[in-house]
Amino acid sequence: MKITKIRWEGKVTAAVVAGDEIRPIPNYTVTALIQRSEVEKVPLGDLARELASKHPVEADPILPLTPREVWACGCTYEASSSFRDAEHGTREGFYAHVYRSPRPEIFFKGNARVCVGPGEAVGIRPDSKFTAPEPELAVVLGTGGTVLGYTLGNDVSAWDIERENPLYLPQSKV
Repeated sequence: MKITKIRWEGKVTAAVVAGDEIRPIPNYTVTALIQRSEVEKVPLGDLARELASKHPVEADPILPLTPREVWACGCTYEASSSFRDAEHGTREGFYAHVYRSPRPEIFFKGNARVCVGPGEAVGIRPDSKFTAPEPELAVVLGTGGTVLGYTLGNDVSAWDIERENPLYLPQSKV
């Protein structure tokens, strides 16, 4: 089961998706569902199933959640550090050091302004000549860092800007 947002009957509402069926949760956003789940201490999936319409509808999926902040992690596996050291032509071990560091490489991507839903156009920096999507696992966190669920994300990166200087990483991501 997936929890998402849909455009249905001229409105945006939360919905449950199971297989090919989309069932709206009228009068709720995904954020409102999360808040109610946390207040009532009810698992989010259970609450969504309980509130969802019993009848499937035809609807268009949109951005599943409107995040307040989007953060990303880099250099998350060892082969990545070796690849990035070679790619940047940096002295051996720069990214290996980042990979082994007790403080992970975490950077701010932005807020909902940098997010798009299914089928929407992705922004590309005009000063980049080599921009590529990087499919990522996105973790949805609730109050206090509780893991509420997972979704897919495209971490769009201006690789040419990042390769110029590792310190340009944040610029290459927006």
